[in-house]
Amino acid sequence: PGEVPLVQTLQEHAPDICYLTLHGKEGEDGTVQRLLDLLQIPYTGTAPFDCEVAFDKVLAKDALVRAGWDGRAPIVALAPGAAYGGAKRWPPEYFGELAHMLHADGILCVMVGSGADRQTGEEVAAASAGCGLLNLIGATDLPTLAGVLAQCRALVSNDSGAMHVGAA
Repeated sequence: PGEVPLVQTLQEHAPDICYLTLHGKEGEDGTVQRLLDLLQIPYTGTAPFDCEVAFDKVLAKDALVRAGWDGRAPIVALAPGAAYGGAKRWPPEYFGELAHMLHADGILCVMVGSGADRQTGEEVAAASAGCGLLNLIGATDLPTLAGVLAQCRALVSNDSGAMHVGAA
């Protein structure tokens, strides 16, 4: 009661441009941008399609929670795979040692990467036993991976696809 629908408000006030600073599902999935396009109101930021494919925070948070994240602990992503094999790969035991150091500071680590990285991930998991390492290797598509990385404070990576997504 008393609330005016967004479409009516936009039509009545006819803004010259909308500066989008929305968060949450509708603010990040292209819904608002699609509405503004229909009303022919220019806006700042990303087009609807780009929002849809860029990253999916909802799926990412769900994947992290299913893997064991409490939704509050700070996270650092580890991408132990390497596109060109061992020559460009930081050893799994180093990732394990890093996971232990971060765990001692209250930071949770989550491994990411493609299905081809599973064996390396298992080696990292063995080297980091006891520190609550989460494993999403092979469990995310590209938008979900981008969403997971958006939740993380940092990414420690070998030369991998995840590294390029994190850099973007």
